[in-house]
Amino acid sequence: MVQCGVVGLGKPGAQQVVAGVLLKPGITATAGLDRAILDAALPGLSSREVPQRIVIVDELPTVLGGAKVQREELQKRLSESR
Repeated sequence: MVQCGVVGLGKPGAQQVVAGVLLKPGITATAGLDRAILDAALPGLSSREVPQRIVIVDELPTVLGGAKVQREELQKRLSESR
C-alpha cells in the first residue's frame, strides 16, 4: 500500500467507515488483500475506526504534494462508486 484515506459514508448515525487505498505500482488487488490490510491496521485502531469496506482506488485526492488526503473529495468519489 502507498497511501490511504478513511471516510464515513452514509447518513449520520448510520455511517459506514470506508478506506480508499492506493496500492504501490506492481501490486494487484487479489483475494485476501482486504484482510491483509485490515490485519496490518487493526492494532492501531479502536473498534469504531475499523473500516467495514476497503476500496482500491487509482488515485487519491491530495494536497500539499500528496501529503494530505482531501477527505471531502474522497468521500464524494467513494459515494459515487457505490
